[in-house]
Amino acid sequence: MLERILFDCTTLFFHKGPPVGISRVIESYFSIWRASSFVENVVFLQEESAFYFIGSDFSLKEKVSFKENDILVNMGCAWDYVGLNDVIRKLKQSNGLKFIQLVHDVIPFKYPYYIQSEACDNYTRWFVDMLSVCDGVLTISKSTERDLRNLCASAGIDMPRSEVIRYGDGLILSVEDICQRSPPFALSVGTLEYRKNQILLVNVWRKLIQSGLEGLPELILAGKDGWMNQNIVRIISTDKTLNGKIKVVENSSDDLLGALYSSCEFTLYPSLYEGWGLPISESLCFGKICLASDTSSMIEVAPGFVVHLDPFDIDAWTQQISRLILDREYRARLQSKVEQYVPALWDKSAQLVIEKIKAIAH
Repeated sequence: MLERILFDCTTLFFHKGPPVGISRVIESYFSIWRASSFVENVVFLQEESAFYFIGSDFSLKEKVSFKENDILVNMGCAWDYVGLNDVIRKLKQSNGLKFIQLVHDVIPFKYPYYIQSEACDNYTRWFVDMLSVCDGVLTISKSTERDLRNLCASAGIDMPRSEVIRYGDGLILSVEDICQRSPPFALSVGTLEYRKNQILLVNVWRKLIQSGLEGLPELILAGKDGWMNQNIVRIISTDKTLNGKIKVVENSSDDLLGALYSSCEFTLYPSLYEGWGLPISESLCFGKICLASDTSSMIEVAPGFVVHLDPFDIDAWTQQISRLILDREYRARLQSKVEQYVPALWDKSAQLVIEKIKAIAH
């Protein structure tokens, strides 16, 4: 009997507003697999403890009748859906279902203080149970796979079979003409939260303003309001020293985000820890110089094409940003390197995912 790959789109199906983070990743794959003959898209309805097929237009179809050799793949926030692991466990027992989970990161275990306690507790309970029910995992970086292996070893849990995938680069845009924005600005993309470390950039801009640096661009922080964000929006709006030099753009669509990437001077990504780091490769796809942290998976995204810095070293970031603004030759060398970057396409990433899924399932 031929196997079916069932792609769980539940996180995207119930997402409200422009897709960001994990939802945006699922949307990228869904846009490729929506008309596929070898992947069928499904959602989990928690109130019914059942899966349903969805159409290419996201309309709800008939209930899924699982067959032998079916492979269910979840790339979303499965920890948000109570009882999902139990449903999968029963399907494995009754239908021989194979289940593969994409692990984005293990932040709640490695850095629990980056996340609100309730969310952290929900995730850790789900995660340990998920490891007992899955047939294997995909990870989005070698860093995440290494962290997962260390976690399993320290907790005395058997490490499931694992395969590393690579996300595609860039945004899937619906418009070609991207407007130019004025005045000049630097861009940092990411949810406004403690882990993303935008407060470092706020402090850097404050130092540069106080130094009287000529040619300092505005700083745009593009991201929704998140948890533990250190009141960053209030700081920006009330700190007179910043003098309107920092702006926040919330809930930006992919088209608006594309416009910001296209028009910015350079990008900044000082995150403390990532499972991958999509804004780094997105920046390069738009031909923009990127300064990013030197931790976790971020050094894997584009080796040799990014300037990496310690996310706790405010002086290093201040000096590098000053140099980008003042040293034209230095900036030209970096720009020349960026223009050699070859993006990883989402359709090739989707093909790789299928190959890795089959490798685990067999």
